[in-house]
Amino acid sequence: MSGFFDWHITAILAKVWREELVPSPELFVSLFADADGVLPIPASVIEGWHALLTPGTSLSQRAGHIRFNRAFSPDTPVLPQISIAMSDERDEKQPLAYEGPQQDGYEVVMMMLRESVEITMTSPHPDATTAMYIVVRGIMMSHVTAFERLGYSGLNYLGGGDLMPLEELMPGASQTPQLATRSQRWQTITEPRWKLGAFGTGTPFVHAADVTVGGIDGGVETNYTGGPVTSLSLHGTQLDFSKPFNSQLLAAI
Repeated sequence: MSGFFDWHITAILAKVWREELVPSPELFVSLFADADGVLPIPASVIEGWHALLTPGTSLSQRAGHIRFNRAFSPDTPVLPQISIAMSDERDEKQPLAYEGPQQDGYEVVMMMLRESVEITMTSPHPDATTAMYIVVRGIMMSHVTAFERLGYSGLNYLGGGDLMPLEELMPGASQTPQLATRSQRWQTITEPRWKLGAFGTGTPFVHAADVTVGGIDGGVETNYTGGPVTSLSLHGTQLDFSKPFNSQLLAAI
């Protein structure tokens, strides 16, 4: 599984929040406790944060108060929000560095990627932002096996940023000085695979212009004598660089 880390995080966070944490203040409070069940602050304070993040008279209203996006949306009416955005992606192993067994008659090639995601919590109150930050971190850590079942190898917490006012990110935020945001970053390893040569039916080639392969003339002239290159023979078609190039190229391939 590769390229959908942000999709899966969004789905897991939204599902756990709406179906489990909103209806159960007790479960919400438990995410703030350590493995022995000890809370760092009074439970009544945490329950107050739960009420702050789940206003409304019906369950659907309370569950829909926090908006989950796969990108930050600087739109005050939809706060609070949790945005999940893909960050940097780095290779652990280059393409073609590994050839696996054949699949459907094709060699399988693989690359290993480190995919990173930044999750940003934004709300009209610093305490609510802090609460969302801790809850998101708890959901992620408690769902390591769920990510493994989706094909991800390991789930690494890369740390978080400062709790800061939103004035720099959102126009008009200075009128509501309590707006606050904080981000945390996560990383995983994915192993995308492809069938080698599964696309296309022809064989690409570049030969000298006087070489013919399968009835098609080659495309590289060998009589270069210096000076500016003004034309090129591609598959037997002479391309004149002084004329519109796209139409000539489409006619030649």
